[in-house]
Amino acid sequence: MPSPLPAITSRRWDDPTPPVTVDRDEAAREARRELSKPAYAEHEPSLPRRVWNWIWDNVFGVLDDVAFHTPGGWLGLLVIVVLVVAALVALRLRLGALRDATGPRSTGGLFDDRPRTAAEHRAAAEEHAAAGRWAEAVQERLRAIVRTLEERALLEPRPGRTATEAATEAARPLP
Repeated sequence: MPSPLPAITSRRWDDPTPPVTVDRDEAAREARRELSKPAYAEHEPSLPRRVWNWIWDNVFGVLDDVAFHTPGGWLGLLVIVVLVVAALVALRLRLGALRDATGPRSTGGLFDDRPRTAAEHRAAAEEHAAAGRWAEAVQERLRAIVRTLEERALLEPRPGRTATEAATEAARPLP
């Protein structure tokens, strides 16, 4: 079997030509063939090790840069993180429980699956008035008036309407 490398002939010490003449494509093929041997792949890190190296380099490298620029180094960064967490906890305790975008769930309150009728609002107003909860009674009575105007098609049904908006919109058909 012939050798894959060109034969080296005896040369004179003052010969200006290169000792081996291999073109670019042949050299690339030989390099690929040599580097594809299993001996070179034995020392490659495993996938978990490469992931860990990436995390270490990127995440902890950024933290190290931040700690370098923070007064006090890592201890200063730790104090800042503790203060931020304490501020978030205090803010959470001050504002109360987190709610989702749909609001609190109710089982018979104002925002059920269907809108309440004017009669239901009037009945709720009477219940609040009988219990001495006057603010709730007035709110329910106003809702009953607005719902009556909506049922009579004098106002377009629109959730979230304020009392001022309802009065302004009702003034058009009822001057």
